[in-house]
Amino acid sequence: KQRHGLKHFFNTPGSPDLSPIENCWRAVKQYIRAHLRIGSDIKELALEGWKRVSQKTINGLVDSMVRRMEDVLTGEGQITGW
Repeated sequence: KQRHGLKHFFNTPGSPDLSPIENCWRAVKQYIRAHLRIGSDIKELALEGWKRVSQKTINGLVDSMVRRMEDVLTGEGQITGW
């Protein structure tokens, strides 16, 4: 933190900016919200939602890690919006 001149520390290991899986979960949660009805099986909806997250999407999120880390450094440790 000091070496990079960061003034803020926001739980970096748990930061959504540095966790591509959070982006995947966001898509699954949106799917559940869009399809949730009385009597719906949330587990089934979650499974259906995960099926819509492609390997290409996951690869892109992993590949974005260098940019994510640069954005966190540029933002001095603040949330970047990833």
